[in-house]
Amino acid sequence: QIVSADETDYKNFECNEEFCWTLSASEPGRIFYRFTVDRDGFLYAHADDMPVVGKMLLISDAGQHDLKTSEYFMTLGEIKAGESVTIELRVNSPISDVPEVTFIFEDKAAVNDLFSDLYSGVRSEIITSSELKITFPANDNERTLVTTVPYDKRWNASSEAGELQIRPVWGVFLGVRMPAGLSEVHLQYR
Repeated sequence: QIVSADETDYKNFECNEEFCWTLSASEPGRIFYRFTVDRDGFLYAHADDMPVVGKMLLISDAGQHDLKTSEYFMTLGEIKAGESVTIELRVNSPISDVPEVTFIFEDKAAVNDLFSDLYSGVRSEIITSSELKITFPANDNERTLVTTVPYDKRWNASSEAGELQIRPVWGVFLGVRMPAGLSEVHLQYR
């Protein structure tokens, strides 16, 4: 679910329709996004456009993400119901093309229910930090397996039928085109 910040504050920043710039060159411009949710879950961020100028960091309790070198889909951490979380976008440049940042909230209970009800036959096995295997009931129709793994063209998918086509789903998640009859996919990040 795409969510909007409850509150957004700009510090040392001014923006017009095209650019944002820092008011004082001695400190970075900062945008603070504050969230409060009514359910336990996980918060992610997706930066749609690559920043053109300057270094930009998205900072959360889960760490810092350099927007120039990240894969533009960042795990920002778990949020408990009623907890207030602040995410900071820090821009270390006097003038910049600030990216559009989309925040995505994944409801923990809903995801657990979805997997237990709809995907009771789905199993995933983490082989290494860059390799996993997913098994599921076979189907007579071609379909797309959608994961919550962030899409990156360096993922490779294969099965007993050979290499499988991957693609981004919703611009963010890794999707794998599954021919009819398949019941297992092997994902490897290279």
